[in-house]
Amino acid sequence: MNKQRIVAGLASVAMASTLVACSGGSSSNAKTLTVSVNQSLTGQFTPQYASSAYDQYVVNLCYESMLKYNADNELVPELAKDLPEVSADGLTLTYKLEKGHKFSDGTEVTSKDVKFTFATLADPSYAGPNGGGLENLVGYKEYNSGAAKELTGIETPDDYTVVFHLVSPQIDAITKFGGMGITSADHYSKYKQGKVKVVEKNQEESCGSGAYQIKSYDKASGASFVRNEEFKPEKGQYQVDQIIIKKTDVTTEVSELKKGTVDLIPDVIETNKVSEASQDKNMAFNYYSRSAVGFVAMNANNGATADKAVRQALMYATDRQGFCDSYFGWDKKASDEVKKVEGGYVPAAYWSPASVNCGAVVRNEETIDGLNTYAFDMDKANQVLDEAGWVRGADGIREKDGQKLEIKFLCSEGNSVLETLIPMVKKTWSDLGVDLKQTTVDFSTLLSNIQDESHDSEWNMCFLATSFTDNQDAGANDSYTNNPNNMAVNNYSRINDQALVDQLTKARADSDAEQSKADYVEAMKMAADDAGYMPVYSGMQFNLYNKKVDLTGTGTLRNWSQSMDTITVK
Repeated sequence: MNKQRIVAGLASVAMASTLVACSGGSSSNAKTLTVSVNQSLTGQFTPQYASSAYDQYVVNLCYESMLKYNADNELVPELAKDLPEVSADGLTLTYKLEKGHKFSDGTEVTSKDVKFTFATLADPSYAGPNGGGLENLVGYKEYNSGAAKELTGIETPDDYTVVFHLVSPQIDAITKFGGMGITSADHYSKYKQGKVKVVEKNQEESCGSGAYQIKSYDKASGASFVRNEEFKPEKGQYQVDQIIIKKTDVTTEVSELKKGTVDLIPDVIETNKVSEASQDKNMAFNYYSRSAVGFVAMNANNGATADKAVRQALMYATDRQGFCDSYFGWDKKASDEVKKVEGGYVPAAYWSPASVNCGAVVRNEETIDGLNTYAFDMDKANQVLDEAGWVRGADGIREKDGQKLEIKFLCSEGNSVLETLIPMVKKTWSDLGVDLKQTTVDFSTLLSNIQDESHDSEWNMCFLATSFTDNQDAGANDSYTNNPNNMAVNNYSRINDQALVDQLTKARADSDAEQSKADYVEAMKMAADDAGYMPVYSGMQFNLYNKKVDLTGTGTLRNWSQSMDTITVK
């Protein structure tokens, strides 16, 4: 599975379409939490298809997985009784399910539902973003090709036991299989091999075993949630009765927080918003290291960026440290407390900052020999292009073999990151001899276009942010996959480097953690040389909220939607 979630940054989108899903009861005394998002939900509300961080909020509220992360980034049981039993050779993982968990339709969660969930991800007709990482399951190739009618690598010896059989050891197997949200086989009883669209077409009507279920959903305004009456919380947990995810404008969400029309603005990186909130006596904030990287994807399948030299030169010609200094600087409104926090930094590589193995490298706390971090250097940028044969024309624009060095940059609307970054690169790239063409679309259009190879001729670059949802390195296996079945939806750079894929596969198959780390470090160096992704920033992320809210339990790998067991509202 792809354990990454795409974040719009600060994109503002409005789409017209309304659907009322299943409903539940409510009371005038109900405790309600209203959460602001400045990006429309797209309606991809199943674990199989959610790709944006915003739709994943819905999945987190409505579905459970066998394991989840706590605020200390440790895996703990959810549907499972405990962490899985792993065989000595690392090829078998056995999960024992806890009895009594029920879907919102009243049916019990059993091993059948776990196998069903993974069968849909392995299906020949599955074309969603979360199917990566299953290739190592015994029988996957046969099921995925249609040669076999059953996914033999998952056994269900009884209703509460699930056994995964692997072809080779997999360093992230526990998190990859344990962290997947589980869907109901009975709810999608019409599913047959090759017919996974029965799941894809019915995503707005949640039928999960999580604490909440969808009451209403509107693409333009957001969604509301009520308790899943079949969910039985432990004493003192899940005290919030209703949740509203409210679509707000990026320019007004802080004022809405002050007015009380929203209670929480989650996952904030903009220091101006944090500054404003930090001085308000009725508002509070918390913060922690962000498990995300804001990046520019460079399309290696189209135009000038198909040339590695161009990609490398553009990396050198982008003053990312200057961007971070400007974008993450604190203004005069900031409290003394918040000024002590470093808002952002330039990641050493496009990799997970939350990785237990390589995160310290990404966060610049450790260095490794041979990793090119592309410090801002215009002389080096010019040298790379000169040596690659890109020659300046009379108009100052470089060209090679009759091709102009034109860069088509696909941007999302209302994105303050781009409002700072684009003017900076316009200057330096122009000096380099680049003809920059900018197109701005809403975030949903941007995401759908870059996840469809038929649109590759329309863009050379786009800006996104990826949120990594576990503490492993295997997100890189998805980011650089050359599997044609999911390359477009996961590998935005379109880098097709078989040596890199082989190195990542080796690293993932290492059973020893130290050897896996060493092999992933080598892969990180290779990926940096390919220069398919330009890491622009990471840093701290903040939650801004009214003081009537207690946001206990959130952390780097546990956002608000995963912390509703501990969040309270007065």
